[in-house]
Amino acid sequence: MNRFFPLFALLVLSACGSDVKTTTVRNSAGETVTIVKDPGSAVVSATVTSSARPTTGEPWPTDTPGFAPAYPGALVTTVGANTGNGSTGSIITFNTPDSPTAVVAFYQAQAKKAGLARIAALSTEQSTLFSAGDPGSGRALTIQAAAKGDHTAAALTFSRARGQS
Repeated sequence: MNRFFPLFALLVLSACGSDVKTTTVRNSAGETVTIVKDPGSAVVSATVTSSARPTTGEPWPTDTPGFAPAYPGALVTTVGANTGNGSTGSIITFNTPDSPTAVVAFYQAQAKKAGLARIAALSTEQSTLFSAGDPGSGRALTIQAAAKGDHTAAALTFSRARGQS
């Protein structure tokens, strides 16, 4: 969505004589959320602005496979289990001051080195995604990275070979 839409909507509603209400709050993630409503309580727009990146995080899991190493300088925000199709793995979310393109390029190189074939790649102005895998073994990797103000937020999902834990 165009980032100027909320201002445009506010100006249009103001010009029509409506009583537009703007509310700004901070959510539990430390993000600033601005909500613009019209007199009938319909939300016209909502804008989320990320705060500065966190300064502490969880450690990178020590049991990750060689094709999913810790991203250099990553600040881990969450680690979770990922199971399916007889494979086991994890999802790791992290922040870094590097660009989304740099994060994805790092994991593309890891996938290539491990012999994982590209499955999908997508890049937009704000985010980048790459997925690779080996259907025969069940090994797979997906990295998604998006610009969030002064940092990049990334989610790495991987599956180990079937039968490995």
